[in-house]
Amino acid sequence: MQIRITKQEWRVSVTIMHLSGNLDASNYIEVIEKAQDLYAGGTRDVLIDLSGVPYVSSAGLMSLHTVVLIFADQSSRNQLKYSKTVYLCVKWVGETNI
Repeated sequence: MQIRITKQEWRVSVTIMHLSGNLDASNYIEVIEKAQDLYAGGTRDVLIDLSGVPYVSSAGLMSLHTVVLIFADQSSRNQLKYSKTVYLCVKWVGETNI
């Protein structure tokens, strides 16, 4: 797993996490730690580019969910808006607190 960080200026400055390689149990913590570092450094708008990720395991999915919670500041956990597809996918892997 490679994680490359870039910034893009749109209406706001957006930090892009470009992931490449499989996202699974061997590296999901790296994604979470990078997101925590970005948040601690003041980043609030992030986009995750998964175009280079051919496989996401349940651990990888959990790391993406954790990134959402980090950038939602975890205090608004129950106010997150999920699409029906994301909601069903997260429920399917056993996350019940969404």
